[in-house]
Amino acid sequence: MSKHNETIEEMTMDAAIELAEQEAEDESRRRLHWIDAGLLIPHPDNPRKDLGDLTEMVESIKAKGLLQNLTVVDCAKMDTATRMLCRAPAYGYMVVIGHRRLAAAKLAGLTELPCAVVPMDYQEMLTTMLTENVQRVDLNPYEQAQGFRQLSMELGMSVAEISERTGFGETTVRRRLKLGTLDGDILRRVTTRAAEKGRQLSMADLEAVADIEDENTRTSVLRDIGTDNFNMRLKSALKAQQEEQNRNEWRRLLKARGLVEIPQNKVWDGNTWKSCVQQQERPERKPTDEAADALVGQWRATGGQYGCACYYGWLYIKENI
Repeated sequence: MSKHNETIEEMTMDAAIELAEQEAEDESRRRLHWIDAGLLIPHPDNPRKDLGDLTEMVESIKAKGLLQNLTVVDCAKMDTATRMLCRAPAYGYMVVIGHRRLAAAKLAGLTELPCAVVPMDYQEMLTTMLTENVQRVDLNPYEQAQGFRQLSMELGMSVAEISERTGFGETTVRRRLKLGTLDGDILRRVTTRAAEKGRQLSMADLEAVADIEDENTRTSVLRDIGTDNFNMRLKSALKAQQEEQNRNEWRRLLKARGLVEIPQNKVWDGNTWKSCVQQQERPERKPTDEAADALVGQWRATGGQYGCACYYGWLYIKENI
């Protein structure tokens, strides 16, 4: 075959491929439904609450039209459970993919939008929105957390199931679920405050705040995030929490060894200690079985005449007779 004929054959093949691609695109567009913009309803549980700046997208739609369709669910064909969870009306189309495109298209003046109408239940809609948003426009960590909490709390999905459905690792899912314990209103305020100062809240700081178990303390420290007082408040709260955990662990270990707690008002009469010897354990020292055995051994070495006191809040213990 001559070089000239090879060139003609290559051109023919390229043209055939281009024609096939065009036909596939046309067929895809024929399967789309052009739906009145007024019938398109943003999903109330879309994880991304802030659609961001739409200016550039609006201008693009005005110039070129809407180049990518929306994915929607027909409200009239939802089962009862799905309609209730979605708070959907009897008629209309619930948007699953394309919330930013819908908002921008309305601002651009479009009255009909191309949509793929797909049957989905509530769980499928939620996981689809979460995955699509994260992959395309990067939800912030708190928005991810809220999406994961919905999957966990409302749908009863385990960490492993959420990981499998969304493509996130189990470690990431656990970390984001922990962020979901933070007060959303306060977090939005402190995030805005940080942005106004040209700062961005770090994931490490947010996760550290979420580690605080007491709700009131956690909320109080969250209010200080991004300020000069934050590191000191966080460190103090976590230290106090660790000491309380250690105190409780000492209680458990000593009681398991046949000792019981003596109320403080039975130990101190205002002048002298009664039936008590002080065993000071540093707060940073974690209570262990070995340490508890040593403490009990020291007490029993006195012939059982004294109680034991742990440094943490003065925990007074005597043998259970």
